[in-house]
Amino acid sequence: MTDSRRYSRAKNARAKDTGAMFVRVAWRNLWRRRLRTWMSAAGMGFAIFLVSVSMSMQAGSYDAWIETATSLMAG
Repeated sequence: MTDSRRYSRAKNARAKDTGAMFVRVAWRNLWRRRLRTWMSAAGMGFAIFLVSVSMSMQAGSYDAWIETATSLMAG
């Protein structure tokens, strides 16, 4: 096996280890500051809730607008 192949395999192995290490470090850091983690999760959940409510309201008002516009021109 040549040195370039050995270097390539070692580089690939390090890349896999780096990804796994990144996930482990990220998971550990999530629980380092529990209050901050839960506040961030609650904020994201609230934002998703607001987006879904506003999209539902927009769809409902659009349907009402279409109904009003077509009833006026029904002549």
